[in-house]
Amino acid sequence: MNYALRISLLMALTGCVTTSDVTPIGRDTFMVSTDARGGFTSTADLVARSAQKANAYCRTMGKKMMTDNIQNQGVRGFTPQENTLMFRCLAADDPGNQRPTLRPAPNSVIELRQ
Repeated sequence: MNYALRISLLMALTGCVTTSDVTPIGRDTFMVSTDARGGFTSTADLVARSAQKANAYCRTMGKKMMTDNIQNQGVRGFTPQENTLMFRCLAADDPGNQRPTLRPAPNSVIELRQ
């Protein structure tokens, strides 16, 4: 019983982290997600795993990864965490291949109608 309890506790603390395949979502634009269930994986680790997969994908095409958007959900240790990275694969000399200007997405939008 003591052994089973230790294994269960270890599994709960380590959790399970999975990274999806890269999915095309537009012209030269792709998405990859990393999910953590259980454990105490940091948001930074999820973002890093997604970015590593995105970089590797773009390298297979001889291009550079340019981040468009990063979305995170969930609370470490309490709810499942999800990270979604949207990116483009661009040639090194592409005019769009510039320093990313990442901003948090608004969680509410106010529309004024007149």
